[in-house]
Amino acid sequence: MNLDATACAYGLFQVAFAEMVESLAVAVYELRKHRDNSLTINLLPNLGKPGRLLTDLKKELRQFEEYDAQDSYVQEVRRACGEAQKVLDWRNPRIHCRILRTETGVSLQSWGGEPLPLTAEDCWAYINRAIAVSTTVQAYVHHLVGALEFYRAVDDVHAEILAREYDDMADEITPEDEIYAQILADEISPEDRDQSVILAEDPEIPR
Repeated sequence: MNLDATACAYGLFQVAFAEMVESLAVAVYELRKHRDNSLTINLLPNLGKPGRLLTDLKKELRQFEEYDAQDSYVQEVRRACGEAQKVLDWRNPRIHCRILRTETGVSLQSWGGEPLPLTAEDCWAYINRAIAVSTTVQAYVHHLVGALEFYRAVDDVHAEILAREYDDMADEITPEDEIYAQILADEISPEDRDQSVILAEDPEIPR
């Protein structure tokens, strides 16, 4: 292992990796904040745990299954998650490894005794992968969060319209309507039903 070129590249990889993990955490935070405005990013349960953040992000993407218009954006984020997993699979064994020093330099081995190659070329390849993940997640999750805000606004307007329509209908409900509604809802006993209908139809009863 060339300590000069490789050590420099590996150090830069750690920076790119940290940015990738940050992008995953921010993505999970933004998608969850849509449901809980009191959430703060430092309270994410898996903050600082890249593998679990990946799992969390994949779970958050499930909420878009009912929105076909967002499928292409969701698929891009899922592909980025796949790339992030490859970066993790390469990085983790080299972080938790054995260091062997010899007269010719330093080498890495797994705890099972398998060699773990580490070259400047490999580092640069995974630097580029990590940067690509960060860029994709940041861009597409930003769009998805905007979509969620739009859908929520539409739902709020729809709920307001329904509430107004219900209020208008409530103003027009007669005593007879209320009795029949009770019968349909089975909120009065069968014994009272015939008498209720008679009372509702009796013109002598003041309304």
